[in-house]
Amino acid sequence: MDEEIIKVKKVNLVDQVSNQLKELIVEGKWTIGKKIPSENSLADKFDVSRLTVRLAIQKLVTLGILETKAGAGTFVKEFNFDGYVKKISDIMMKPEMLDDVQDFRRHIEIECGRLAIKQATNHQIMELERAVKHYNDFIINGEKGLEYNVNRLAALDYSFHYKLCQISNNSLFLLAYTAAKEPIIQYLKSIIKSRLETFFVEENINIENSKRIQVPDNSHYNMVLAIKAKDFAQFKKIFYQMVNYKNTTPIR
Repeated sequence: MDEEIIKVKKVNLVDQVSNQLKELIVEGKWTIGKKIPSENSLADKFDVSRLTVRLAIQKLVTLGILETKAGAGTFVKEFNFDGYVKKISDIMMKPEMLDDVQDFRRHIEIECGRLAIKQATNHQIMELERAVKHYNDFIINGEKGLEYNVNRLAALDYSFHYKLCQISNNSLFLLAYTAAKEPIIQYLKSIIKSRLETFFVEENINIENSKRIQVPDNSHYNMVLAIKAKDFAQFKKIFYQMVNYKNTTPIR
């Protein structure tokens, strides 16, 4: 019988050096704001060419881990996770991904709701209530236009659901939700815009001619009530109605 051939992925020198540099940062040997050694010094350290070091550094600069300052050198940069995810999301987010985001939210947030009902403290539930208040206190400003209002509402909406994940007390759920922030924000904008437009038509409102509008939305508040009542079935029912992007009817 012929022996099975196992293919081993080769890692080139640039990737090897790049990984070594990242390890120095992760291990805390190079701290934020610290100037890293010169290309010549690193080339000697890793026994590679200056070009290899330069390309490895450039790779980390692109990822936002290092930054090069003209005439000063290269420094360890505080990693902006949100900024990195946003760059990726802007490239990846497509209209057909709305179903994917909806499925993701259902799996993550339904479970977070179940855990919140089971173990959230009174203080944590109060924090969730504050997030609801921030959302409900926002009054649409007609003078600033529809785009501004949609963006602001989406940010407030995300903050509420982020807090929901937070009070589940599961760090991995929170990390996953944070990683998916930009696709979720785009998803929320899509829902909010369609529901606002429907509301304006139903109420015969011209957003451009109306300075301030209060749009009723009790869905977040009702979710909190379900959590406080430890009513998981009611929580799911409200959430499924809220998260359905194909439902353009304003939730009241």
